[in-house]
Formats: sequence, C-alpha cells, structure tokens
Amino acid sequence: MGLMYLPCILVAGGLFVLCFFQPTLAVRTFIVVFIIGLEGFCVISLLFPRKVPITSRLAAELTSDELDLFNAYKLHFLAPGLTRELSSVVAMIGLASYGFVALLLWKGHYVEAGIIGVNCVLVGPLSHKLSPFNGLKGMAERGNEIALRRFDAWDSAWKKVSEFRRRLIEYRVP
Repeated sequence: MGLMYLPCILVAGGLFVLCFFQPTLAVRTFIVVFIIGLEGFCVISLLFPRKVPITSRLAAELTSDELDLFNAYKLHFLAPGLTRELSSVVAMIGLASYGFVALLLWKGHYVEAGIIGVNCVLVGPLSHKLSPFNGLKGMAERGNEIALRRFDAWDSAWKKVSEFRRRLIEYRVP
C-alpha cells in the first residue's frame, strides 16, 4: 500500500460516515477533493504532459511499436511509481462512489448522486490510462490488434526506457 492510498481510504471512509449525518457537506467535499481535485489532476497530467527533452533522443532507440506504446502511455513510462499509485487511488474512488451513490439515493440527494454516478463510469478508462499493463494484457488476450502489438512491445520498451532514464540520472545529461 502506497503513501497516498491509505490517507485517501481514511478520508473517503470518514466522508462516507459523515454522509449519514450531513450528506450535503460530505458529498460536496468528496466531489471537490477527489473528483475535481485528484481526478482532475490526473486528467490534466495526461492531457497536457510536461515537455520532456529526452523523448527525441529516446525515439532513436525505440522501434515503431515501442514508440507508439511510449507515446500512448508517456506519463506511465516517465513516472511509473506515481502513475501506479494514482491508478490505485482512482480505482478506490470509483469503488467508494458506488457506496456514495446508494446512500445519496436513499437520502434523496439525486443531483449529487448523478454527479458521482457519472464518475463511476469515468474512473475505469482513467485508471487504465494511468497504469495500462493489465488492461493491455486483457485486451490482447481478447484479440485486439493494437493492444496485442503494444503488449508485445511492452518488455523491450520498458527495458529501453528504464536504461535511458538510468543513464540520464547517472550522467546527469541535460
């Protein structure tokens, strides 16, 4: 369990208990902190990745399939620990959303339940984009051609990117 996962579980659990007594406060806090804050950060990080100068030098070392995989999941290759952690937290938010939706419908807060219910649908693709390995494996086993090519290129691309990152850190190449 990572450093972000446990505090998020505790906060979401506390908000769920608070939802029994103050549903409006609890749900709006959940929406602001988790859905807008944390998931918004993930979406912005995926849509607008920071400019990384290593990609042009790295592109020369990768095959076309590996480069396609790297470009599709650039954030995962550049910050693998962060993306795995965020993927787990986003999946936890999705599971917590189901509990919130049921409780909010019971309490009669239909608008908030609808907002959080839509989030239940969005967390799956976001979690896959943050940590794609298992999703690619499943799609490749079902016969998806693009996923099969990307999954076949995964190990060699991972080794090349890891080696490249190690050389950058070791030699401090700008």
